[in-house]
Amino acid sequence: MPNANRDRVVVTQAAWMVVALAALVALGRFLVETYFVVSFIGLLVAIQLFAPPEERPACWRPIRLLVVVCFLVFGYLVYLRFAAIV
Repeated sequence: MPNANRDRVVVTQAAWMVVALAALVALGRFLVETYFVVSFIGLLVAIQLFAPPEERPACWRPIRLLVVVCFLVFGYLVYLRFAAIV
Protein backbone atom coordinates (compact mmCIF):
# COMPACT_ATOMS: atom_id res chain seq x y z
CA MET A 1 0.00 0.00 0.00
CA PRO A 2 2.68 2.61 0.79
CA ASN A 3 4.34 1.99 -2.58
CA ALA A 4 1.00 2.48 -4.33
CA ASN A 5 0.57 5.87 -2.68
CA ARG A 6 4.14 6.84 -3.51
CA ASP A 7 3.54 5.86 -7.13
CA ARG A 8 0.39 7.98 -7.17
CA VAL A 9 2.42 10.95 -5.96
CA VAL A 10 4.92 10.44 -8.77
CA VAL A 11 2.23 10.10 -11.45
CA THR A 12 0.26 13.07 -10.12
CA GLN A 13 3.41 15.19 -10.00
CA ALA A 14 4.37 14.26 -13.56
CA ALA A 15 0.88 15.13 -14.82
CA TRP A 16 0.90 18.40 -12.86
CA MET A 17 4.27 19.38 -14.33
CA VAL A 18 3.10 18.73 -17.90
CA VAL A 19 -0.11 20.72 -17.37
CA ALA A 20 1.79 23.54 -15.64
CA LEU A 21 4.30 23.72 -18.48
CA ALA A 22 1.56 23.84 -21.10
CA ALA A 23 -0.39 26.50 -19.19
CA LEU A 24 2.63 28.73 -18.59
CA VAL A 25 3.71 28.52 -22.23
CA ALA A 26 0.16 29.12 -23.47
CA LEU A 27 -0.15 32.19 -21.24
CA GLY A 28 3.24 33.47 -22.29
CA ARG A 29 4.46 33.49 -18.66
CA PHE A 30 7.05 30.74 -18.78
CA LEU A 31 10.15 31.34 -16.72
CA VAL A 32 12.20 28.54 -15.21
CA GLU A 33 11.73 30.06 -11.76
CA THR A 34 7.96 30.26 -12.16
CA TYR A 35 7.79 26.73 -13.48
CA PHE A 36 9.82 25.48 -10.52
CA VAL A 37 7.58 27.23 -7.98
CA VAL A 38 4.37 25.96 -9.60
CA SER A 39 5.80 22.42 -9.80
CA PHE A 40 6.96 22.58 -6.18
CA ILE A 41 3.51 23.65 -5.01
CA GLY A 42 2.07 20.73 -6.96
CA LEU A 43 4.50 18.36 -5.26
CA LEU A 44 3.51 19.59 -1.81
CA VAL A 45 -0.18 19.20 -2.64
CA ALA A 46 0.31 15.70 -4.09
CA ILE A 47 2.23 14.60 -1.01
CA GLN A 48 -0.53 15.86 1.28
CA LEU A 49 -3.19 14.13 -0.80
CA PHE A 50 -1.55 10.72 -0.95
CA ALA A 51 0.58 10.54 2.20
CA PRO A 52 -0.38 7.72 4.53
CA PRO A 53 -2.12 8.98 7.68
CA GLU A 54 0.22 7.01 9.93
CA GLU A 55 3.97 7.46 10.01
CA ARG A 56 5.49 7.47 6.54
CA PRO A 57 7.42 4.32 5.67
CA ALA A 58 11.05 4.31 4.58
CA CYS A 59 10.09 4.11 0.91
CA TRP A 60 8.96 7.76 1.17
CA ARG A 61 12.48 8.88 2.10
CA PRO A 62 13.46 9.92 -1.47
CA ILE A 63 10.35 12.10 -1.73
CA ARG A 64 11.13 13.74 1.62
CA LEU A 65 14.69 14.38 0.46
CA LEU A 66 13.35 15.92 -2.75
CA VAL A 67 11.12 18.24 -0.72
CA VAL A 68 14.07 19.38 1.40
CA VAL A 69 16.14 20.12 -1.71
CA CYS A 70 13.20 21.96 -3.29
CA PHE A 71 12.77 24.09 -0.15
CA LEU A 72 16.44 25.05 -0.36
CA VAL A 73 16.12 26.01 -4.03
CA PHE A 74 12.91 27.91 -3.28
CA GLY A 75 14.66 29.81 -0.50
CA TYR A 76 17.47 30.70 -2.90
CA LEU A 77 14.98 31.97 -5.49
CA VAL A 78 13.28 34.12 -2.85
CA TYR A 79 16.70 35.47 -1.85
CA LEU A 80 17.49 36.36 -5.48
CA ARG A 81 14.16 38.15 -5.90
CA PHE A 82 14.66 40.04 -2.65
CA ALA A 83 18.23 40.98 -3.57
CA ALA A 84 17.05 42.29 -6.95
CA ILE A 85 14.52 44.57 -5.24
CA VAL A 86 16.86 45.91 -2.56
